[in-house]
Amino acid sequence: MAKEKVKQVPFHESILGALKSTSTPDEFRVLAGMVILTKIPAKHNEIVEALRKGAKWYNIGNERGLKCAIGAVRSQMPKEEKKQEIDPGQFEKRVRSMEKEGKASRIGST
Repeated sequence: MAKEKVKQVPFHESILGALKSTSTPDEFRVLAGMVILTKIPAKHNEIVEALRKGAKWYNIGNERGLKCAIGAVRSQMPKEEKKQEIDPGQFEKRVRSMEKEGKASRIGST
C-alpha cells in the first residue's frame, strides 16, 4: 500500500483557505479565534478581506471576537501593507472629498 503524500502549505495560507471554505458561522468564529492567537507572517490583507467577507456573509460583523481578529491581523501588518489597505467605506468618502475640492469629477458627468 503506497502512502499518499499530502501537500503542506504555510499556516497563513492554510488559515486563509479554511476561512474561505467554512460552512457555518460557528466554524468561522473558531477560525477567527485562531487568528487572534496566531503570529501571521504574510498575506495579511487577504486574511483581513476573508474575515470581512465571512462576517458579511454570516451577518456577524459586529461581534467583538471578529473585530479582535481583524485588529490582530492588522497589528501584524508591515507598514507597506497598511498603506495599501483601503477600508471599503473610506473609498467613497475620499472620492466625495476630492469632488468637493475640485480634484475629481464623476465618471460620465459632463
